[in-house]
Amino acid sequence: MSALREPRLKEIFELPALVMALDFSAARVPVATLSAGEIDRMLAEGAPWRELMLSYLEVASHPLLGLLPRERVAAVRAGSGKLDKGRDFVALPGLFAEFSGKLAGKHPFPADKLDLLATLGGALVQQVRPGNAATAVPKRTEEAILRDRIAALVANRYDHLQVLATVALGKRKADELLPALRAAVALGGAGAAAAPEDAPVDAPEDAPEGAPVEAPEGAPA
Repeated sequence: MSALREPRLKEIFELPALVMALDFSAARVPVATLSAGEIDRMLAEGAPWRELMLSYLEVASHPLLGLLPRERVAAVRAGSGKLDKGRDFVALPGLFAEFSGKLAGKHPFPADKLDLLATLGGALVQQVRPGNAATAVPKRTEEAILRDRIAALVANRYDHLQVLATVALGKRKADELLPALRAAVALGGAGAAAAPEDAPVDAPEDAPEGAPVEAPEGAPA
């Protein structure tokens, strides 16, 4: 209730600057390199959930139901290759978050499975590149700590913005006007299908094991 009695408007107005700072800091964080085997295992782990969620959303987006735009789901289905599937892993939880108002209570997917798919996708999108494009040298630095702190600030202030918007406009209108914090744009399509064969980045044998630390919710892709 204190958030309503004394709304922290100054903090809300700082959100655009914080998001830009998060985008800048996230781009400066080196990531650990995954081996080809690790990438294949992550793809295999997420593949069944990708197919189940896609099939459900295709039904939910049918014109007779119209719970979300059909073309948004079709864009996720389009495309092929490892990088495209990694992007799908990110885009699908984003769609469930973006249209949560209409999908809540109407789908069987637990929150932890949506989070799992988003986590796998975030790591894969960072690791898989078309052709033999280079990636950052694996290293844990202070930039990662700064990134996570900014991401936490963004999430906290976005929550406050959602509360104020819901009180002022109503939940439905607020959901329509405010983008979901974890929403992602599906990049699949004819262009993605025509891209060079996706391949994992070659990793040195002594590279640290493990997936890169994913930024908290709200971090730009």
